[in-house]
Amino acid sequence: MDTTFHSALSIIDNGSMNDNDKTRIKDYLNRNSDKAPSIIDANNRFKNDPNHLNNFFQQMMLQDQSKPQYQQQQQPSSSSTTTTTAGGGEFDNQSEQYKDQSQQPSTNNNDFLQKQQPQFNNPQSYGDNSQQQQKQQQQQQPTNNKYQQTYGGDDTRQTPTNRNFDDDNNDANNYNQQYQGGGGGDSSGSSGGRGREDRSNLSQQQQQQQQQQQQQQQQHQSQQQKYDDDGYQQYQRRPPDVRDDSHPNENNDEVNIFKNENDVNPMMTFDPFIYWMVVKHNLNLHSGWLKRKGDRTGRRVRSPFPPGDYELIDAVPESKRIRVVFSSPINNYWDSDRRITINHSDNPDEIRRKIQSAFKFDRRHFSLYQLIEAGTHNKVHNLEYNELDENKTYELIIPWVMYFKHIIIIIIIIIIIIIIIIIIIIIIIIIIIIIIIFFFFFFLFLSKLSRRKEDQIANKDEKGNGVSDSSNTSSNKINKGNVINSRKSRDQCLIN
Repeated sequence: MDTTFHSALSIIDNGSMNDNDKTRIKDYLNRNSDKAPSIIDANNRFKNDPNHLNNFFQQMMLQDQSKPQYQQQQQPSSSSTTTTTAGGGEFDNQSEQYKDQSQQPSTNNNDFLQKQQPQFNNPQSYGDNSQQQQKQQQQQQPTNNKYQQTYGGDDTRQTPTNRNFDDDNNDANNYNQQYQGGGGGDSSGSSGGRGREDRSNLSQQQQQQQQQQQQQQQQHQSQQQKYDDDGYQQYQRRPPDVRDDSHPNENNDEVNIFKNENDVNPMMTFDPFIYWMVVKHNLNLHSGWLKRKGDRTGRRVRSPFPPGDYELIDAVPESKRIRVVFSSPINNYWDSDRRITINHSDNPDEIRRKIQSAFKFDRRHFSLYQLIEAGTHNKVHNLEYNELDENKTYELIIPWVMYFKHIIIIIIIIIIIIIIIIIIIIIIIIIIIIIIIFFFFFFLFLSKLSRRKEDQIANKDEKGNGVSDSSNTSSNKINKGNVINSRKSRDQCLIN
């Protein structure tokens, strides 16, 4: 809450009031630090109308006038001084002082209390709070409602950070009524005694009030109500079927917000009579509105919202996360996928810087890159918040690298074709060499086969002639020698 307190001080410093009023409001804020969310809330509502903001601060100053008096009544009665009159009676100077001050019109809060005051500390007070006051009256009365006994009622629960100005007004009104009855005695001793009795009754009432406040604080601590730095009550997303068995009708007493008409599970569940600012804060919305689920007329429902099912229309989130991928043209190792959060208030330059910082491209100019929709060639020309969809995937590319990538692919294809042609030529040459070797050995085999046939024919001729004359024998030897020589010469030729 330190951030909230300093924010409230800065709002007071930037106001259009004089220095004295600013000092008084700062003193009031120092004594009541839980009022800081109400100042921030009023500044958000009256940002464009400083007159309303000044009226808000004037109301705080009126409360500041009655607050010191209310604090004095908590002091011990022994601190008050008594004075004896000439008639022997005593009266209390402190009670007389309260009586005189209560008669002054400037400090009398009766007229102010008759006006209907919104609950500034509660973010739900953006409209008429008549329903809220009725709930407070019902809560003060004894009830057998188990839900109210357990949780202290809906949206009327008081916490140290959720105390409104109506509570302070009621305290001031109770103070005026109590001290006007027993404050200023006359010169008789009975008047002083009546004043002391009233003060004793008042101290008992104060003790009862303190006990009630302690019980309420214990109940709120058991509920574990959580508030953020802006003073808004935080709600947890949960499905509608997760209910407490002790409250079977709890579903009928809640505000269920659905994303569309076909959804079965609500986006978030709120307490009844919740205000739009609380819904908007918890759903992280920049704009949108609600209508009854199933209402074909499309009628807009104003806050505070009664219990029921509502459908969110024209919702613009305050922030969203887009998915951007980067594919490296060289190696898949450098591929990356990033989830980038952008806000509604970001301009295109800020979105570019977020994309660059996500991919560590801070030192490079963004004109080198282009953002396209993944799987298509649709370029994103303007990086506007409304044009970027969190349900789509975007790809970050470098145009000149993409063109260079195509050229490299073409060159690689040409090189592959040339290599294939060379391989084919080598295969053809190998086939020709194999054919030549085959024919060489084939002719060599044929020559050997023909020589064997000639030898067989010569042997048959010798066996057929038998024993011949010596002359024939010598001539045959000569012929045989000639045949052998002719064979040798032929074989030598073949070998060469």
